[in-house]
Amino acid sequence: MDNVLLDEYRSAYKDIVQKKKEYNKKRARLEFLLNNRLVKEYIALSEELGDDRVISFMKREDDTQIRYLFGEFCRKSKTTNEIYVYLGTYKYSYDCDIVHSEPDEQVSRNDESANYSLYRNIEFDGTMMINIRNREEFENNHTIIYPDRNYFYIGRRVNFDKIQTEFARDLIDYGQEEAVKRVLAKSRKIK
Repeated sequence: MDNVLLDEYRSAYKDIVQKKKEYNKKRARLEFLLNNRLVKEYIALSEELGDDRVISFMKREDDTQIRYLFGEFCRKSKTTNEIYVYLGTYKYSYDCDIVHSEPDEQVSRNDESANYSLYRNIEFDGTMMINIRNREEFENNHTIIYPDRNYFYIGRRVNFDKIQTEFARDLIDYGQEEAVKRVLAKSRKIK
């Protein structure tokens, strides 16, 4: 090995020895700090706040958090208040643009060409499609909310999330019986 290369080798070794000393010094300081009560608390909080599920949940808007939490508890529940939100009446459409529009056309509730009505349980996921011939029986056997057009609509569509969020908030604030009364009070009369 020539002298220039030997000098570079010695210099590199000295750098490694110096870095190892610094590393060991920092490691000893870290061990010392890890025994400090405040540092332990800081680490625990950092880990909790660093959890992706916590971060994701906390970044959500309040309404989204309430609906998410409400959904979690509803999935655990074996009972429901059997309250359904009327989402509209539709007729089948065979000439639609599959990419740019909905396959079926929303029509008036009493339209003679209607094929089905859609309902969604305020406490469970999923939409129910009820054939027009069975609609009256379904509505007689369940509590149906017919949303107020001035309050719960976005254009021609029912804003189900708004209804569900208000119900979920009322459950927290007033309890189940009062929440049911309040959500039913927002229903317009049909028939």
